[in-house]
Amino acid sequence: MDSQRVGLAAVYPWDMNFRCFDQILQFHIKGKLPEKNPNFINLCLNTKLIKDITLQPLNRFNLDAAIIFSDILMVPYGLGQNVEFKKGFGPILENINFDNIINIKPENFVQKLLPIYKGIEKAKKEVKGKSLIGFVGAPWTLLLYML
Repeated sequence: MDSQRVGLAAVYPWDMNFRCFDQILQFHIKGKLPEKNPNFINLCLNTKLIKDITLQPLNRFNLDAAIIFSDILMVPYGLGQNVEFKKGFGPILENINFDNIINIKPENFVQKLLPIYKGIEKAKKEVKGKSLIGFVGAPWTLLLYML
């Protein structure tokens, strides 16, 4: 970076998907979420909705990139820790069992989160010429949630 001014500024219009885009809220309000997805974890595991929600900002604005719809707490979920999102409260994680986490087989972790991988693949096919960005919590952030 040589500190030269450019005509465009970077914009990060993404604040917990559901709070920012009314189109995404419509998935809940208009009942577009299938009955098999009554909770946030199931929503994060719905391959089609991962793709649809990820692409919402690109469909609405001329942005350079889309951000994968998911949640950092899918990592503890994949490690076998029970994760629940309580309306009006936030995430609740059961007491951590280090023996279970240490002994989890990598293929079991991948299998549990496979719908997310498939949702990313679907979104990637439709982004065409735009970037696709994914985030995951830093180890200390995840650990604090898990404890």
